[in-house]
Amino acid sequence: MSDDKILMNFSNIVLSYAVNATIHLGLSPDPATGQIAIDLNRAKDLIDKVSSKWVENSPEIIRLGYWNFRGFIEDKAENYDVAYCCFKKSQENSYYKRFNQDSILNEINSYKKSIMNRDTSIKSIKDEFDDTNLVFLIGFPRSGTTLLDTILRSHPDIEVIEEQPLISTIEILVKEKLNIKIHDLLGMSKSNIKILRKKYFELLKGYTNREVKIIIDKLPLNTIYIPLINLLFPKAKIIFTCRHPYDTNLSCFQQLFQPNKAMVNLVSLQSSSRMYDEVMIAWDIYKN
Repeated sequence: MSDDKILMNFSNIVLSYAVNATIHLGLSPDPATGQIAIDLNRAKDLIDKVSSKWVENSPEIIRLGYWNFRGFIEDKAENYDVAYCCFKKSQENSYYKRFNQDSILNEINSYKKSIMNRDTSIKSIKDEFDDTNLVFLIGFPRSGTTLLDTILRSHPDIEVIEEQPLISTIEILVKEKLNIKIHDLLGMSKSNIKILRKKYFELLKGYTNREVKIIIDKLPLNTIYIPLINLLFPKAKIIFTCRHPYDTNLSCFQQLFQPNKAMVNLVSLQSSSRMYDEVMIAWDIYKN
């Protein structure tokens, strides 16, 4: 049998056991019945059948998924120390090495400096764009934004744009095209503000497919960019979601996020807590 076929069979076995384990654990519904049934013993039995040698020799994405599934199973079985070790292993994504944890923290500090001891009064902007029907749904990852998103989008007059890099794209234009430092954000000219507003609404149009009364731009860590959002869209509304910090940070630690400059801070309880503190301190400054 070729190496490729062996790898494919191995991957299918690991994924099969992992999926079956989570079904029996009650983390996902049984596809045959649509019902959620909790059977810890069955879940443990299935996950324990996966060979440690197979896991060690598997592709990284399979290995990380295995440890993540196992972490949830051990957690439900109240094997908390074992669960912690499993989740810790699930965060050993080599792609995270491309990012510096301080990068996003320095960015947060730059935004805080942009409004410290500055006149933050809202300036009127006259152009063809209306931001009165624009809402930003923010918070922190795993703080409940998706749950609220699901509830809000059920209304026929609301459309939710879910986790698209609209504001971060505008930030890139601020720094690279307009050559404006984030800490000097409030000194931006009205002509540049209009340029950025126009670009944002052009981007937004690409994600909307119907006429609605309210458009919600949902991305939890847009909390960081509130000074920029307020500057460009003074009439927009902000919905801030908040969950207990312990629950939020633990849930972040348990997730397999797509690695980027922000998520690299969520690979441990310590670094996640540090970033959470910085984001919430910034939010307290922004809202006041």
